[in-house]
Amino acid sequence: MDKIKVGIIGLGGVGSIIKRAFWEHHATEVVALCDQNPAILGSHIDSANKVAAYTDYRLLLEREQVDLLYLAVPPKYHHGIALDILKSGKHLLCEKPLANSLKEAEEMLETAVGAGVVHAIISRHITVQPIKN
Repeated sequence: MDKIKVGIIGLGGVGSIIKRAFWEHHATEVVALCDQNPAILGSHIDSANKVAAYTDYRLLLEREQVDLLYLAVPPKYHHGIALDILKSGKHLLCEKPLANSLKEAEEMLETAVGAGVVHAIISRHITVQPIKN
């Protein structure tokens, strides 16, 4: 099975925790990290691992090697960034709360359906198990 190539946008408290979880999971490979703060971004880059680093998430969206993005920015920014992710054709896992209004959530869902990608909210309190065929 090919590993799911993951990018993470937002490396604060939640992003750091999620990064470790993806890093340790056998089915995923973290290939790109993004934070608008260069100092925070730099603290997550390990020269031993080949991880692309971005301070602008829009540049990360151009990477074809990314299958899935985890969005861990403050909730007031979810809507706009999520729409850009979904329009880029990448799958999205979003930190809670998903959106700031029902209207925003509905627009995100419509965009995901139109792009044919998965759009989900995730809680740090669940365990992801592999899908068994």
